[in-house]
Amino acid sequence: MRPILIAVSVIGVTAFAPNKADAGWGSLINSFSMNVGDSLRPAICTYDGYFISAVGWDPPPTGNVFYVYTTAGSFVRSVPLGAGFRYTINEGTGKCHLGHGYFATLCSGVGLVVWPYSAGGWPGTSYRQINVSLQGRGLSWDGTYYYCTQQSGNHIDVYTSGGSFVRRIPESWPYWTSLNGHGTPVSGNGYLYANDTLFNPPAPFIREISVETGSCTRSFRIPDYGDGWMGLDLSWGGGYIYSVSIEGSRKIVYIYDGDYLTNVLPASVGKIKAIYR
Repeated sequence: MRPILIAVSVIGVTAFAPNKADAGWGSLINSFSMNVGDSLRPAICTYDGYFISAVGWDPPPTGNVFYVYTTAGSFVRSVPLGAGFRYTINEGTGKCHLGHGYFATLCSGVGLVVWPYSAGGWPGTSYRQINVSLQGRGLSWDGTYYYCTQQSGNHIDVYTSGGSFVRRIPESWPYWTSLNGHGTPVSGNGYLYANDTLFNPPAPFIREISVETGSCTRSFRIPDYGDGWMGLDLSWGGGYIYSVSIEGSRKIVYIYDGDYLTNVLPASVGKIKAIYR
């Protein structure tokens, strides 16, 4: 059993330290509505505090559009992709092997692609194709590899930044077939955080999954609204999980306490260890 973690501030840097009494893991922090589009799927958290979702199969004006919010839930703008873009954007991540100026998505018919991004919540509309064979449901980048849930939702494959297959993460619990969106911390911590959308007890959950063994190391229950949990991404700081839910005509983003290790400077780590010995 991994220890529960709490946030502490050391020299202006948000870090995390073990405290078994902390009940933060899985706590609902906030939520907001995205009242546009038919089936907004991706969860894309950018480095400068914006949240992007999209739908790629509706006709304009609702479809073929990126919808941009602050990570606190305020609508910022919509950015049309153009009527010529006729693919479903299944999932995405704000983290990309090309750095801050890009984000990545999985698109049916196109595969793994990257899009330009400008600070202030400005996604670009011209994509660069990385791997056309990937048609999956979830996407993460941990600073070294891309992790892609395949279309069937029953396994996660690992790829290089150039789109070359590396390995398949072992399937190691009964509900593996229902994975959708997932995310990793900015620099990776050896785990994926994934929506498990199987609508039979005891799902749906958000699960922490070891990228080496495929095992579920911990999880928490999320509300069962009946229509589906889609995209998931992790904030660039603060340890938050952003998860997209489709609830009939409503699209809701739920923000949970993920307490994953992120943005910890080496000097800060030493101070934290000294405090919690």
